Amino acid sequence: MTQRFAQQALADGFQIGNMIPTVIDDDVDTARARNRTTLRGYVALPNHRGARGR
Repeated sequence: MTQRFAQQALADGFQIGNMIPTVIDDDVDTARARNRTTLRGYVALPNHRGARGR
């Protein structure tokens, strides 16, 4: 996103935020497994792979 777009979106009353994967479950291991499944697709994307080592 460009700085200009972000400024215009804020001026128009939009809130810009990142997606935060959230799992709510009484069983922590089940929640972790579900989160891993959800995030697996993201770490396979080329633009995310470079960020993992930082």
